Amino acid sequence: MDNVVVRQATPSDFDDIVRISKDIYDGYDILPGTYMKCLQNPNRCAQVAEWNGEIVAFSAVLVVDGGRTAIVQYGRSAETVRGKGFFNQLVLREFAEFVYPKFPRIVRVRTSSTNTDFWDAKNDGTIIEMRRVIVCLAYDAVPYGDFVRLLTPQRMAALRQQLPIDSLSPADGNTLNNILGDPVSKRQLFPEEIIVSQHEIFDAHESNTCAIMQSCFACFVSGSASSVYTSFSLGHVFFCPIGRVCSIDYYGPKDDSLILAHVARYLPLAPDIWLKRPVTFEVYVKEACFGAETKERFQQFATANIAPHGPPVRYLNIYTMTHPMVVPNSQL
Repeated sequence: MDNVVVRQATPSDFDDIVRISKDIYDGYDILPGTYMKCLQNPNRCAQVAEWNGEIVAFSAVLVVDGGRTAIVQYGRSAETVRGKGFFNQLVLREFAEFVYPKFPRIVRVRTSSTNTDFWDAKNDGTIIEMRRVIVCLAYDAVPYGDFVRLLTPQRMAALRQQLPIDSLSPADGNTLNNILGDPVSKRQLFPEEIIVSQHEIFDAHESNTCAIMQSCFACFVSGSASSVYTSFSLGHVFFCPIGRVCSIDYYGPKDDSLILAHVARYLPLAPDIWLKRPVTFEVYVKEACFGAETKERFQQFATANIAPHGPPVRYLNIYTMTHPMVVPNSQL
């Protein structure tokens, strides 16, 4: 592997990032949609590996826990070099030349993984095992007329009869401040003291409210400041090589109807993401909130409320991801 150059990623590398991501996750890789944000986060290092003048690998490292823990994210390699060690060399040099000099207090390195047994075997004291179930619904592109029929007042009224949609209201920075400032609401929604907005990690503290709200395109909440906030969700839309990914991070009780009500609340918000391109709809739910019947409820919801009036469901995939996260004592 001679002639390998490791350097900091730049906005001008975007087209190459799209190129090496095009066949990952069947074309639904969200890295192209989050790449620019990766470069803007001061707590993250992002590097590329060039071989013979061509970008062949990408890696980003997010630093949390007051600068003591580094989490390797977004590991990608071009199809032509996979299995040849380019990504491993990138990560080793990335830490030696960029991460450790910028964050000299790092004492542990972690990586996101779906291999839950690996993380369950670890015990560093401050590590939080945030296990989340990901419900992934994939749809074909939607003709505009079908999407309009999907969101008619009659269809939304039918959904309101089935789900507690009206119990949810839009949330803003003041709402999140109220939640984080109320010990009961905060303990109920964010017991780990962590808010994960997609793969961005925030300390559940008022000082991070602005960054948390900027990380998503919409939020919904149930409950009120006069009582207790009972559920919270953050919605995201990312473009990927062949379509769009719409994802929701849900925080709240083990209540399938409430989870589905949050999903339904996002359907009318960004109709353009459904038009003329395939869509993957993902819902991230803590494992403790995911019951055995939840998969069936999601399938019924997708079949009854979306497929007949809009895109057919190409597949329903459910799997568990363990986020090897720590309690961030402070944001750098």
